[in-house]
Amino acid sequence: PDAGGQASDSRVTVAILPFSANEALLPKAMAMHDATRQLVDAAYDVRLLDYAETMLVSSGDLRPDWTIESTFEQVDGQIEAQITVVDIRSSDRIRDTVRASMGDTLTMRALVLASISESLNADRLPKRNSGLTGIVLAAPTNSLEAYDQFAIGRYHYLKYTDEGLATAIEYFTRATELDPQFGGAFSKLGDAYLLAGSHQGFMEPAEAYPKARDALLRAVTLSPDNALALASIGDYYACIESDLELAGRAFDRALKTQPDLLHTGITRYYMLTGREAEGFASVERSLAAFPDSNWEQVIAAHQYLAFGDSKRALELAQAALDRNDESSEAIFVRSLALAELGNTGRAIESFTPLISESRTTPRFKLTYASLLARDNQVDAARQMISLARSGGGRVTETHLAMAYGWLKEADTAFKWLDKAVASREFGLCYLPFSPLWHPLRDDPRFDRILASRYPNLVASTSR
Repeated sequence: PDAGGQASDSRVTVAILPFSANEALLPKAMAMHDATRQLVDAAYDVRLLDYAETMLVSSGDLRPDWTIESTFEQVDGQIEAQITVVDIRSSDRIRDTVRASMGDTLTMRALVLASISESLNADRLPKRNSGLTGIVLAAPTNSLEAYDQFAIGRYHYLKYTDEGLATAIEYFTRATELDPQFGGAFSKLGDAYLLAGSHQGFMEPAEAYPKARDALLRAVTLSPDNALALASIGDYYACIESDLELAGRAFDRALKTQPDLLHTGITRYYMLTGREAEGFASVERSLAAFPDSNWEQVIAAHQYLAFGDSKRALELAQAALDRNDESSEAIFVRSLALAELGNTGRAIESFTPLISESRTTPRFKLTYASLLARDNQVDAARQMISLARSGGGRVTETHLAMAYGWLKEADTAFKWLDKAVASREFGLCYLPFSPLWHPLRDDPRFDRILASRYPNLVASTSR
């Protein structure tokens, strides 16, 4: 174990650097990059660096054992990929060039994966006995047009903006219409709808979640070994339908398919089923797998805050900010953790940059209102709630309930909380644990709501 008590990972490290291409070819290049990550993860027993770590490699701040990179260009009406695989330790470079017709993205995908697989074989990397390798190498669809639509959808999905999600949903939908057997497209369509209906999304839950459920169920029917789709439908059952039995079946299948699967939904499921030690262990596994990832630290900080360990949440949020002092989500968690630890004044000061016109959202405004209410700045808190409700963007019932709870206006808080329950907002899965619900926990109405969602879970009042 290292100094922090986490088991060190001595496996060979592999960085798949960003595949370069012009704007027209970028969606195709990103699809090839995604497929390459799936191949390496399935076929080899290595530690695949995450995207944040890969940026450190690109800047020279992190040295992996192997790198894979590719450049895509249009040459004589064809797509040309120049692939370079480098063993950093020996400085050996393996170069290859493959070509496919401009419209034949599937052939290009097969050629790129075959080239990389050949370069990494010959005992260069320890292999994983995984039945997933053949699945990854196989074409995900026989429709060239469907795969192109899927690739463009992935490009927009990864922007993680409302506009990007809306555009991604359009492209994923077209992909499923062009090939109704394309399990991967249904999986990403379901994920996009889940995000669109969440507290940071642009769709109402009543519209988004049924579409997410249908797409994810179709995905796991078509691709029973798609661990990420299984985990996503498990998360849907646990957090939206409050059906922990169905969630457990989905997560069990996901982990049997991919035992080392990392997914935030697994943590939520463990906590909701009273397996707190396993829940926190799953968070720490993600941190150990991606020790240099700023984003993993932010996600972990969110989870520790939601599950009541504000001290660890503060530690992780501050570590993320030490790397990137502009991270809005890290500022968000740090501020709330400070408030939970009794430093409300510092929490408000920390949160203030998120209220600037260029960065703020209704969620940020309502959270800031909660902080102001904690500090007995009642008029300022009410004004911030009004700004959140009138400033545009989706305002969720859970955040309104939370803000009014800290204002000690319990009747209004429960009015909004009842509406959140009726619309099955995603954030309700944190009701049993999150310290942000402290002001309402002693009210019998809170226990009634909790019992209606998770009847076998006893509310913790100690957090």
